[in-house]
Amino acid sequence: MTHETTAQGTQDSPHVCPVCEAPDQQVQDRLDDGDARMSRIEAALAEVVQSLGKNTELTQKNADSTRDIVEFFEAFKSAFKVLGWIGKLAMPFTAIASCCAALYSLWITWKTGHPPLHKP
Repeated sequence: MTHETTAQGTQDSPHVCPVCEAPDQQVQDRLDDGDARMSRIEAALAEVVQSLGKNTELTQKNADSTRDIVEFFEAFKSAFKVLGWIGKLAMPFTAIASCCAALYSLWITWKTGHPPLHKP
């Protein structure tokens, strides 16, 4: 820090105060350190932004390439829902068919004395 005084110097030759010079140099050193640190942070941020751009591009490519697979699975989701409904309807029909088969077997056994599909 420089002081212009009239007692020891003139307007053309400023007086440098030895007491103030050390703190001024410390402040300047800290400012220089802060500037270097900020430069490193800005460089790292630029690298992160560049990596983020690449990541976004790859994510978009991945989404584009898997779009058909997602549509396929969504269609299967609907198909499985329909198959579930068919399964719920098929259970009573299966029970009815089993009863009919048992009654047919009893009828054939009673009428012929042999179980169905019996080869004498």
